[in-house]
Amino acid sequence: MSESSTPYIELQHACLDLDGVRLLHNINLTVYPGTCHVIYGANGAGKTNLLRLMSGLYPPAEGRVILFGQELSSHARIPAGGRIAYCGQDFALFEDLTVLDNFYIGYQSVSEPLYSRKKYRLRLQNFFEKYDFHFSLDAPVSKLDLPEKCLLQLARALFAEPRVLLVDEFDAFLNHKQASHIFQILQTLTDQGSAVVLATHSPDLEELRADHVISLDNGYAHTTLITSDHQRKKLSQHIKRQGYTSMPRLPHHPGNILIDASHITVSSLSDITFTLKKGEILGICSSRGSSCEIFLEMTAGLRELQEGSLRYYPDKKHIKIGYLPEESSVFPDLSLSQNVTISNLSAVKGPFGLLDHPQEKIVYNDYAKRLGIRTETLDPLKLSKGNRQKLLLARCLHKRCNVYLLNNPTNNVDSAGKLELYNILMELSHKNAGIIIASSDLNELHGLCDMIFLLSENTITERFDPKEISVEYIYDHMRTAKSADFLPSGTTSDR
Repeated sequence: MSESSTPYIELQHACLDLDGVRLLHNINLTVYPGTCHVIYGANGAGKTNLLRLMSGLYPPAEGRVILFGQELSSHARIPAGGRIAYCGQDFALFEDLTVLDNFYIGYQSVSEPLYSRKKYRLRLQNFFEKYDFHFSLDAPVSKLDLPEKCLLQLARALFAEPRVLLVDEFDAFLNHKQASHIFQILQTLTDQGSAVVLATHSPDLEELRADHVISLDNGYAHTTLITSDHQRKKLSQHIKRQGYTSMPRLPHHPGNILIDASHITVSSLSDITFTLKKGEILGICSSRGSSCEIFLEMTAGLRELQEGSLRYYPDKKHIKIGYLPEESSVFPDLSLSQNVTISNLSAVKGPFGLLDHPQEKIVYNDYAKRLGIRTETLDPLKLSKGNRQKLLLARCLHKRCNVYLLNNPTNNVDSAGKLELYNILMELSHKNAGIIIASSDLNELHGLCDMIFLLSENTITERFDPKEISVEYIYDHMRTAKSADFLPSGTTSDR
């Protein structure tokens, strides 16, 4: 850290307004070369808005934002000229193009418009080797799972060789080993004189070697300068205690069968056989996220079976399924409370079959309190990504089902929201609901589930009992499975 040098970014009493609402208040922050800043805060605290303010995407309503010595204003925005790379939560990738083309389309040289693909491929292979990224250059991005897309987006930002890298909760999709790999890369960047600003729920300040911790609460920031390894370790332990997400699994005994799948072939999956019992929680992990989605859609009865049978007990009309897909949307024309209660309107009907609007608000307020939904805005589309996810979780839970199918339910959800969701799932399990969770967080699956399925080579290749094996054991099997089925047919690895 070299605080005697010229700052890359300065925020002086900076405020941010959107749609007439003040979201950030009196922020003072300086980013020097070779420093790492970590931003903490609950969903809706303002982490994403602060990163966007620092990147120059948003002008300040009051105060000053200075990028590389030039002041940003609402009248004259100063382009960072590639010196700042912002890696947001929403993937800015071209799904229909290959990994190679996702880099090639963004970084073709203006001075060399006919930059040969062969030469570019070699340059990209060297870049992947340097940072130990394992991508097939010819793989379509649409075939990658969420963690791979997250790593790819971060790789594209690194490829630009920015002086400042702003990263918004990239580790929400990664397991511990993947996150540790990226932390090492970020440390290398700061050692080379770049600056890193990272919004995250991870408390691993020691691994990140953070120099500053910025704690955000309702748009107000408190900054702590870390001057020693001892202070960093002590602060990291304090944050871990605050956001501890233990798995509240209690002893239980699964009951009768709710769903029986026998030798099913559907889409890209084949010979799928499993049972889901009352009170049971099953987990799914895969080297391809799309396999998990197909598995859940099949279980929900949303895909036509090519072979095999899918039976619901005692019969289909007595099975009520709540399905939360990975890509789900809020209803922009409905209020926050209506976005929750629309999944089960009969529960909020009053006399004469009319909707009871006060009861709708009571239902919403209960979920908002339990899951920690922070209403920084009344517009569902303008909620932070974490709060949007909590709203969708509340909608799914309000359906009051006996089967719940959840696809990555805690992505972008803060520690308090995760813990409360786990508590709710335990309650549902003890009330005899059957639950299937697909998640890229192996710690989550290991702590919650009675059994974990590994989907690979188009079928269930492994069944893990979490009481008998470790998270690392599952991860090693996933890594082996990836080498077997990551590449689409007809392609070859560049590594």
